Amino acid sequence: MKTTLVVLVAFRLSLLFACSVNFKNNACRRGYLYPIAPFSKQCYENPDVLSDVPTMVKRNGYNIETYEVPTQDGYILTLFYIFGKNKPSKPNPVYMQHGIIVNTGHYVDLGSRSCAFYFVDKGYQVWLGNVRGSAYSRKHKNLTTRDPQFWTYNLDSIVEYDLPALISFVYNKSGHKVHYGGDSFGTTVGVMLAASNKEVSSMLQSVVLLGPAVYIHNLQPLKYFYRPALIMTDMLILFGVRGLLYQKYLPILAVYYCKMLPELCLEFIKVTTGSIKLFPPENLPLFFSYWPDGLSIFELKHYLQLGISNKLQKFDHGGHTNLKKYGTRDPPLYNLSAISVPVCIFYGESDQLYDKEDLERTYNEIGSSQKCKYAVSNDKNVSYGHLDFGYSESVTKDLYDVVLDVLEKFEA
Repeated sequence: MKTTLVVLVAFRLSLLFACSVNFKNNACRRGYLYPIAPFSKQCYENPDVLSDVPTMVKRNGYNIETYEVPTQDGYILTLFYIFGKNKPSKPNPVYMQHGIIVNTGHYVDLGSRSCAFYFVDKGYQVWLGNVRGSAYSRKHKNLTTRDPQFWTYNLDSIVEYDLPALISFVYNKSGHKVHYGGDSFGTTVGVMLAASNKEVSSMLQSVVLLGPAVYIHNLQPLKYFYRPALIMTDMLILFGVRGLLYQKYLPILAVYYCKMLPELCLEFIKVTTGSIKLFPPENLPLFFSYWPDGLSIFELKHYLQLGISNKLQKFDHGGHTNLKKYGTRDPPLYNLSAISVPVCIFYGESDQLYDKEDLERTYNEIGSSQKCKYAVSNDKNVSYGHLDFGYSESVTKDLYDVVLDVLEKFEA
């Protein structure tokens, strides 16, 4: 009788244990809980982890159309158009340009708080552009990602081919000037475009820069790594390396290892992007679902050149090749004083990519008669880090509402 009772109690306890365990849990409200996520009530299953843009858009009740946009040099880019049940009430579409080594997934991965959905709900047509090398834009007329030539491009290539193709498509499709919104890398190429291409600039209603990375010479402590990194980059090029971090399994591995070692991953984010005081740990697997995503080694080299030279310039091929390509030994500069479209900068003082001197130089050199800048923080005056522009819990009030006001002023 005693044995039977023990067996029954053990059976009931095992049932209770089994019912309280969820091996699908992949998001935790506290970083230290990730290793025990299946057993914690503060962890849950987030279906957007390792999901894709169309699935996330539809899951949240919005509509999406996918377009393939060819470039003049043979790349085929993916452009997403997101819209709601109601017809857009605003004439000027919003085009969003993702950062480096990521894709447009982070514009739609926070459910109702997602950046793209916010502006759809405010009546805008929202377009998400994916430049070459990112997960959604790895097609070419003649090349595959296994061909070294596929990855032989730099920032100038994005400015000369990708952005004109994508923005022209949105402009022609909507019939109205476009609000350009870029974050991080998207700010670099956005400013380069506005400074160098008058035809495409005439299609823009405004340029909004989130977490700008234009002049990057004084960034601490990154500036001390520019020259060693450039030497390493040249060595990799010498050994035939062209594409970086584009393998599809990398985000899967990143999400897995960050479950095992969450504190290490959070520390990595802190070191590379700045303060994580406003970054909710439950968004850790979301961030690594779309990072790393892929880039050309020449894009990386171009950024290192910008940091070392303290100039916003075209790619430096070396004196002899520069003479043949540009007609000068030094690469030409992107002249910010030539920018005439309205520009607004949103920056965080806890952003690793923020330096006061670099930011002021960017702002002062922009030639537009309509420009503004805002330091972004929450209602407790905690300044934003780089990832907070996408993942802060209060990002709607801190940032999106202010951006909306700016867009409406630029439309007036």
